Amino acid sequence: MKRILLYLIIVVTSANCPGQNRSTTLTLQQVGFKDDALTEILSDLSKTEQRCFSKNDFYVLNFFQSSLSGNEYYLTIDEFRTESNIQDLLSYYVVINDINFFISNKVTLDIFEVLPTSKEFVFKQDQIPAVGGGDYHFLIWKTPNEYYHVLLRTCGE
Repeated sequence: MKRILLYLIIVVTSANCPGQNRSTTLTLQQVGFKDDALTEILSDLSKTEQRCFSKNDFYVLNFFQSSLSGNEYYLTIDEFRTESNIQDLLSYYVVINDINFFISNKVTLDIFEVLPTSKEFVFKQDQIPAVGGGDYHFLIWKTPNEYYHVLLRTCGE
């Protein structure tokens, strides 16, 4: 009887263990870029660098406004990692070539329009990507004269 009771306690305790079924949930609003050239450069980049972009993974677009010009900014693309705590800053997503890119709520640029669609992204503990080794760096520069230049592209191991 003691063994059955002990077994029952172990089963109930392990089933309710808080760390066992952890997940991260993001509810994000879909956006569309107003600048077709930006959509095109991201589309071309994801096509030409297919080994760097997977439809099963998620990426973060970070926009940095230049203090020198109102039209100039830099854009980095990073792999999304749930353990980086960046998910607290994410509010938007855009889909380009069936690839999900997340965008921070800190973007002050008037570069996108918010669409009526929102989506919930759930990352379960066993689906959370592990931090990989190697470099993953993409840097795009939007010049004051409205052109985009890819300054850095690497996703080597």
